[in-house]
Amino acid sequence: MLTKHREDFQKCIIDWYLLNGRDLPWRRTNNPYHIWICEIILQQTRVDQGLPYYFRFIERFPDIYALSEASEEEVLNYWQGLGYYSRARNILYAARQIVKDYHGKIPANYNDLLKIKGIGKYTAGAVASMAYNLPHPAIDGNVFRVLSRLFNDYTPIDEARSYRYFEQLVLKIFDENRPSLFNQSIIELGALLCLPRNPNCKACPVNKFCIAFKNSSQHLLPVKKQRIHVRNRYFYYFVIHDHDQIILRKRQNEDIWKMMYDFPLIEFDYQLKNPVEELKTAPWPAPLLLHYPSNITLVKHVLTHQVLHICFVRLYIEQLKPLVPESHIIVQIKNLYKYPMPKVIVDFLKKEFDFGR
Repeated sequence: MLTKHREDFQKCIIDWYLLNGRDLPWRRTNNPYHIWICEIILQQTRVDQGLPYYFRFIERFPDIYALSEASEEEVLNYWQGLGYYSRARNILYAARQIVKDYHGKIPANYNDLLKIKGIGKYTAGAVASMAYNLPHPAIDGNVFRVLSRLFNDYTPIDEARSYRYFEQLVLKIFDENRPSLFNQSIIELGALLCLPRNPNCKACPVNKFCIAFKNSSQHLLPVKKQRIHVRNRYFYYFVIHDHDQIILRKRQNEDIWKMMYDFPLIEFDYQLKNPVEELKTAPWPAPLLLHYPSNITLVKHVLTHQVLHICFVRLYIEQLKPLVPESHIIVQIKNLYKYPMPKVIVDFLKKEFDFGR
């Protein structure tokens, strides 16, 4: 029924979107740079959370050239709090790539877009359709969910072949004459009505086409085959400071928060029962516990694939300079805002020090 009434479906969903779609800044423009930045920000990020980051980012880096000339540290600083920091490193690399290979113009070609660092099929489809009105679908998590239910399709959405499969599915109903409007309409439907839990099917403008709605199988879809393996990690941070200064280190290894700043760290494979006592025999800076009083703060920080069990060990020491190895730096507490740091570190600093962002 859905493919036979393709034009009716397109009209219903687009008319609904034009009346009910959220008024978001990147929907008022066809500027490919603005659309690209917003799409990267909104990966793994809610719109209400990402909106202030978008405004700050565009204000500081108004075009591809301004972004390409920035340092990695500054870009990470503007990204701080959004998580998934590889996105920030990728857009900086991509901006320099676009300046070098495309004379500063984001290409108006789907296949060329896919050659740019950090741009996958969804982002390429979004930029191609929304900036250049080219007939390419953009399938994000919302669209996977809508399509699974519309067609009552139990194909898993998290396999390597999934995007290609659902791309062929959406092309059965895709509006090639209005690709930007269509893509935004189906994305918005998933964001506002076709929710992961408790979808508002009665208010859905295309429920008459939805096979899952007819079969009452919405709660079974979409199907995910893979289970996320969650790793527990145990971080023991040493917050070493005097009245005005604090010791930081820059993360260099291929791990979470690469090139961002945190505190001297010891990681264990298990949780210590009595951290202050058990840490005294660990490597630097743990031996400082033998000479200076300490207090601890326990925090659990949840990431997508990891749960961090963090113990902040705070030490006040009057003479910091003799203690600092080459891989660490001494920073004025009042200047901490200049350094990109993970959210869990910023939250601790805000609570324990006179520090704000």
